Amino acid sequence: MNAFHKISDAQTNMDRARSRMRLAERLFSEADRFDRFSRTCRATGKLDDAATWKKLAATCRTKAEIRLRQAKKTMGIGP
Repeated sequence: MNAFHKISDAQTNMDRARSRMRLAERLFSEADRFDRFSRTCRATGKLDDAATWKKLAATCRTKAEIRLRQAKKTMGIGP
């Protein structure tokens, strides 16, 4: 493999990592928004709706953490 391919591969990996990090950031943001919905539903007595929003928030956080791990792995950081 020549130097050009190495640079190209490194750039592609960084682009993938950045994309995954942007997605993770968005997922964390959505999780916070869903938590606010959950609190509002709980405050108004809509406990079933509150539980649904809470579950969606947890799912978003889990997916965001996965994307962060993938980004770090792509950049060669961590396990």
